[in-house]
Amino acid sequence: IQPNLFVMAQELSMLDQDIVKDLNVIIAKKVSDPLAVEELSSCESLKEFGIRLYNLVLEKPDVLNDSLSEIACKVASLGPLGPNYQECCADPNLISVLVKSLSNKDTETQKQACRALGNLCYDDEGSIRLKIHESGGTEALYKLLKSFMECKENVSIEQLKIASGFLMNYVLGCEEAVTAFLQDDIVKVLVMLLQDTDDETLVYHILTAVSCINDSDAGQAQLLKYRNEFSSFLGTVFGKKNDPDDVLDSCLELAVKISEDDDGKVSLVIAGACEQLIKKLQSSVSDSSSEINSFVRQACDLIVLVTSGDESMELLFQDGQGPAYLTLRQWLLSRNENLLVAGTLSMGNFARKDKNCEILVKQDVPKYLLSILQNSDGILNDIRLQHAVFSTLRNLAVATSCSNGLIEAGVLDVTIPLASVIKSYPVVFKYIGMIRILCSHKDLACATVGKNEAFIKQIISWANVGDFHGVKEESSRCIAEVMRHSKDSIPEIIKNDGLQPVTEMLTSVHGIMHLEALRALHVVASVPDNSFAKAFLSVDVLKKVLDVVSKPENDVVYNHGLQFLKLLGKYKETKSLLQDESFESLLENCPSALQKDVKHILEELMEN
Repeated sequence: IQPNLFVMAQELSMLDQDIVKDLNVIIAKKVSDPLAVEELSSCESLKEFGIRLYNLVLEKPDVLNDSLSEIACKVASLGPLGPNYQECCADPNLISVLVKSLSNKDTETQKQACRALGNLCYDDEGSIRLKIHESGGTEALYKLLKSFMECKENVSIEQLKIASGFLMNYVLGCEEAVTAFLQDDIVKVLVMLLQDTDDETLVYHILTAVSCINDSDAGQAQLLKYRNEFSSFLGTVFGKKNDPDDVLDSCLELAVKISEDDDGKVSLVIAGACEQLIKKLQSSVSDSSSEINSFVRQACDLIVLVTSGDESMELLFQDGQGPAYLTLRQWLLSRNENLLVAGTLSMGNFARKDKNCEILVKQDVPKYLLSILQNSDGILNDIRLQHAVFSTLRNLAVATSCSNGLIEAGVLDVTIPLASVIKSYPVVFKYIGMIRILCSHKDLACATVGKNEAFIKQIISWANVGDFHGVKEESSRCIAEVMRHSKDSIPEIIKNDGLQPVTEMLTSVHGIMHLEALRALHVVASVPDNSFAKAFLSVDVLKKVLDVVSKPENDVVYNHGLQFLKLLGKYKETKSLLQDESFESLLENCPSALQKDVKHILEELMEN
């Protein structure tokens, strides 16, 4: 380095004698300690030299030859040299010199130009990035990176790190450059540069640049185009024992981007990235540092996201024998909160198919989940874990074939007493949904629920909440199922004003809720003891039923409505109301297949 700098100094002496003197001081410092960048940057003579050199460039850009350009690159690459540094560097003449130096055949000049431009971009608070782009910097950098890709064996890691560092700083906040890079298929170049590299700095630079580039729709499309290559790379990184936090964070961010697409989720699984990440998590939880905890939390979120895809979930599950699935199931016993929540949510994702639910029940997953509710310290204060457990139990309950297994595992025995302590509405929504679905499948479940007065009062209270519509609907539907399948519970429900939310279901926009309400009301009306007739009057049930039947969702709803009206005709309390109603609209909206039955029912009503 030293002889070349002296030659440059001699050439520079023709322009300004004082600069040569200062440059000799700089050379001495550079040679004695090449790594003393901070010392050089704080050196007053260097600052003065830099400012004078920049002023010279601004005043006489035509006198700069390759050697002087190299001096400019070297000085600019050292970083801020004084208060006028940014102002001098923002001049198009100097930027043009630096951009042209990217294509210089001299490797040292290339490196210093990249470093200089990277520094300018890093400190840019104005328009330097745009000026670099307008000076051809985007095209020049792309060509340089592409040449590195094509002859990677002849390029040093230092060259790659410096060029990728420039790219990383450049694409952050320069949409024009990103657009141009995408047109040149920059992602292909970057993914090839990632192959077979162990250098952590290079990986971090490239992944950060990829993250910036892929913020746009076009960038996301290019990322997905090369998802298999990226997934393979991620599998390699996650399989290593030790990696810096910034590299792992960048890899996780890239994996999340890939997994936003279902095919991307599959790609991560096939490449082994998920399985390697799960293994890495297993070995990381013993470290309680905040950095590791942050990584574990983000990685767990990624695993749950991947299991949310249909095909990727099945690839991991493998009929209950997949290594990744078995490890996730083991996490249900973990003392680490993040692993526990991730394992629970993953089980819920596996439980989106009846066949899988049956396997999960056979493998005692419900018992593991109930143990979490019974044994976990602080479960009552851990809303995230509560939500995960009840979400998974709800998914398992959807499979009709699993109802017996869930009840035998003690799901109702463990969860019904928790009604009084669950406070979060999102958790209540999953909790009530689970119980409602079990009640819709099994009379035994309804009988168990209906006998618990405290639970009945709580669920009626939830059915009247105004802040969370989902809880209101689920609770009302649950009451309807209990009434329908457990007549013994009806007096308690009526006594606690539980009939009101059931009749309110008739005003819902969902046809299924109309049907569920009518079925429940039909059971109530068919009870021999007609003491419930007054309750029907208090909730204005007749008007709501007539509104539904006048505009039926389907024949089943229509028929159930008419059958209910027929039962009302048996009670003296409701008979007079029926006589005052006009049923012409019912006949007008009657499905042709039911007209004969409808006429018969209406005749009975009028006779009564």
